[in-house]
Amino acid sequence: MSALRRSSRSEPGGGMKDGSRDDVLGQQQQKEESVTNIKVAVRCRPFSTSERSRGEQSCFRIEHGTACLQNPANASDIHR
Repeated sequence: MSALRRSSRSEPGGGMKDGSRDDVLGQQQQKEESVTNIKVAVRCRPFSTSERSRGEQSCFRIEHGTACLQNPANASDIHR
């Protein structure tokens, strides 16, 4: 997760120019609390005989526990 960053330029007297560290941490916590996780189910059917004979390939795969969709190689395959 990316961290919320602010300018760390110091002003005379040791204060931070854009706010205190506690302000930045508080904003980061609010941002993290507003994140909602969703689950998505994907069901892939086996290729038909004709799809296999044409050399069709799946546009969906799982890599290291992450679902990946890739663009079709041919523009004509977009609507399939």
